[in-house]
Amino acid sequence: MLASVKAEVEGKSIHLQQNYHIGPLKVLMYLKRYHDITMSDSGVWNISKRLDMNRLPS
Repeated sequence: MLASVKAEVEGKSIHLQQNYHIGPLKVLMYLKRYHDITMSDSGVWNISKRLDMNRLPS
């Protein structure tokens, strides 16, 4: 069950960063407000770093 939750959170984080071009702190605020998901900003950054999405598009 933990793996599916992690995959769901990872998918939401990726979706937000790709479509709205927001950073880890705003992703965290969105996840907490609308999905009641709490995690660290470094966790979101690690997800984006692992997928080479840690920089905003130019």
